[in-house]
Parts: sequence; C-alpha cells; structure tokens
Amino acid sequence: QLQPVGERGRCVSETCEGGKEGGKEGGTCSHSSCNRTTMDVAVLVVSEGVLAAGGLLFVTKGGFGQRQNILSPLALVFSATLALSCGLLQLIIFEILGFLNSSLRHDALVWVLALTVLDLLLVIPVTMAFMATSKLNVVPRVMTCVIVPLVFLGVLSQLRVASQRSIFTLEGAVSRIGVIGVLAIATLSGFGAVSTPFKFLQMFKTQVSDMEIEELRRQTEMVRKDLTSKRQRKHVLSQHSQTTPRKRGLFSFFGGAIDAVEELNTDIAALEATFEQLESGLKELEQAQLHFKRSQTAKGRLLNFAGYFLSVYCAFKIVTSTLNVLLSREKKLDPVTRFMRIAVDFLNLSIDVETWSQYFSFLLVGMIVVASTRNMLIKLSKVFSWLPSSSSTSSVMGFVLVEIMGMYFVSMVILMRMNVPVQYRGFITDVLGDMEFNFYHNWFDKIFLVSAGLSLLLVYSTYHSSLVRFRDR
Repeated sequence: QLQPVGERGRCVSETCEGGKEGGKEGGTCSHSSCNRTTMDVAVLVVSEGVLAAGGLLFVTKGGFGQRQNILSPLALVFSATLALSCGLLQLIIFEILGFLNSSLRHDALVWVLALTVLDLLLVIPVTMAFMATSKLNVVPRVMTCVIVPLVFLGVLSQLRVASQRSIFTLEGAVSRIGVIGVLAIATLSGFGAVSTPFKFLQMFKTQVSDMEIEELRRQTEMVRKDLTSKRQRKHVLSQHSQTTPRKRGLFSFFGGAIDAVEELNTDIAALEATFEQLESGLKELEQAQLHFKRSQTAKGRLLNFAGYFLSVYCAFKIVTSTLNVLLSREKKLDPVTRFMRIAVDFLNLSIDVETWSQYFSFLLVGMIVVASTRNMLIKLSKVFSWLPSSSSTSSVMGFVLVEIMGMYFVSMVILMRMNVPVQYRGFITDVLGDMEFNFYHNWFDKIFLVSAGLSLLLVYSTYHSSLVRFRDR
C-alpha cells in the first residue's frame, strides 16, 4: 500500500524504519515499497490512457463509418468504455505474469470493474438519451435522461440469473450484464466456428478464369449501352410530346408517343433489373477470382494450412458444447492444463505441467484478448457501415453498440476464469464473489450451438447458391 509522506518527501509511516527516522530525525525513507507502488500505479494509469487514446484514434479515423469529432460524446464514451473493458482483460494477463503488486492488482480490478459497471448502467444510457432528445425542450429532455436508465435498470433486474444479489451490488450487476454479454459472445463464436472453414480452406475457393470475367463484363457493357439508349429515346419522346399540341383521334401522334413511352418504361425496368443482376454477378466473380489468387500465394497457403487446425478446433468446440449441454457437464480444468496432461500421459514426458501451463495460459489468454478486441472492433465497423446516414439514428445505434461491446468484455472476464489454471482463478473469484460461473458456461454452450446451427444453414446456402451461379455461367 502507499506509505504516508510527510514534508520534503519523507515517509512518516510507523511501519517503515526509514519513516521512523524521518519523523524523528528528519531522515528519508529507505523502504522501496513507496516508489514501487507509485510506479505500479503509474503503469496502470498510462496503460489505461494508451487504451483510451487508441479508442479515440479508432473513432476519429472512421471506425464508426464516418469520422467523429474527437470531443463528441460518442467518441469519448467509446474510448472510455474500450479502455475500461480492455483494462479488465489486461489485469488478468498481469495476474498470470505476476506483474505489479498483488494487492494493487486486486484493488485495480475492483475499481476498473466498478467503473465499467457504472459506465454501462448509467453513463451510456444517460448520454444516449441526452443525444437522442436534442430537439426537445429542457424539461422533457431531463425527464428522458432520468427515465431511460431507470427503465434499463428495471429490465436488467428482472433477468433470471444464478446470483440472488441486488443489481445495485457489484456482483449482482456483473451477473446480469454477463447474461447479455455471453449471449453476444456465443452468437459471434457460433458464426465464427461455422464460417472459418469457408473463409480459410482452399477447397471452398472457386476458380474463375479471366475469360469468364471478360465475357460477363462484355454482356454487362452491352446491357448498359442498351439501357442508356432507351433512356435517351424516352427523354426525346417525352420532350416532343410536351411540345406537340394534342390532337383528337385514336391514331393521333400524341397517343402513339404516350404508348411508346410506356413501352420504353417497361423495357427500361427490365433492363435495369438485368443490369443490376449482371453487375452483381460480375463483382462476385471478380471477388471469387481475387480470393482464389490470394489462396495460391505463400500467405494463402499458410492460411489454408492454419485453416485445417482452426476447422478441427471449431468442430471440437461444437462437439464438446453438445456434450456439455446433453450431459450437463461442469468444467473444472482449463483447456491448457487438460491438453498438457493428456499429452504428458500419452507421450510419457517428464515435464512440470503446472509451470509450463502458466506460460501457455498466458499465450492463450493473450490470443483471446487480442482476437476478441479485434473481432469486436471489426463487427462494430461493419454494423456502422450498414446504418442509415441520419446523424441521430447513427448516434443512438452507436451508443447501443458501445453498450453491447462493454457487456461483451465484462462477460469475457467471467468466461476467462475457466481458461486459466486453478491458482489464478482466485483473482477473479475474490472480486466477483460466489457467482455461479458454470451457469454462464452452460448458457454459452446453448447459445453457441443455436448460433452454429443457424449459421451453418446460412453459410452453406450462400455458398451453394454461389456455386450454382458459377456453374451456370
């Protein structure tokens, strides 16, 4: 802990020998804990600042589809949420490495988790309501900013979770946030487990020749020229019919012009549909050719090789999740220790499993942290690219996605507990209390299987329809 400091930087703590001398004889503190703790606090503050700066850079560079002002509420809330969320995972890595003072790590996890919960339950809902009601008067705007977080808290408090604690306690709030966050993690994981083979393996890449692309490009250009010609003809006939005086009679020129314009409208509509279909097919062929050429490079072959391992892991994950749901199994060993014990027994090796599992667990957790952060930021960018350009709608949806992102990372802390060896789990358990962690792992397995099943139907149907279109051409 920080030692009390008196005048001229002298330590006046009664527990420090140098402090006693400093208090009585004006000596200085010779104990290194003061400087060490100060340095540890500085490391935490600087790391959080770097994470916040990275969040601001992501937003201002167009991570939300359009560049945001660095001082806009969305940019500030996003950067703060990202810094706090990644700070939680960073502290778990510090625990595995034994980096920083142990009591400081524990206190930091409590404070960062508490600030993250406050951000998710109060700051984001209030800011979202404030920005969404920018056109209202002061009184309705203030009332909305009060009602929205209260309704949000009321809905969360009604969620059925394993913990019986109130939502106004840290454990109760985290347990309810975890339900939504695990839902998001499991949904993305299920889709990733199915789409990974289609994304990396070369066997799912379609070979497209330059001749096929040139032929389709030629057809597209012919339809475009025909469409342009008919539009010009329609424009001429429309202008001529307006300047020509109307004549009575069934076979008048005016009546013939009207019929010709209507016929042209029908032809133009059909050509527009054909042109859009050909243009879409051309882009699809060009994209398929690009993917196939990339798969032939050294990087592509490496990704193809890694794709087999990822596919095996994804299949293993689906099988284990299915068994966990059907047999109601509880997880006890982390995957690294379990794998190492199986390998040691099978290969008859004489290594210290506990020591090596620490290093491999650090690598696994680091990979999970980096992959999860990257995956979430990519998903946020894609979702924002699909949103309408309306500033109010984009702003509200931005806060909703930031809320989901924060819940995603809080849930990562809950699920991460089973990915580290037993000796490191107390670090998380001491902060979250007697939370039923198996409840969230079972919840993850169920949502993961549902997401994987639906994703399999979607991805396979998309791949099959693309394959059929390529064969038809």
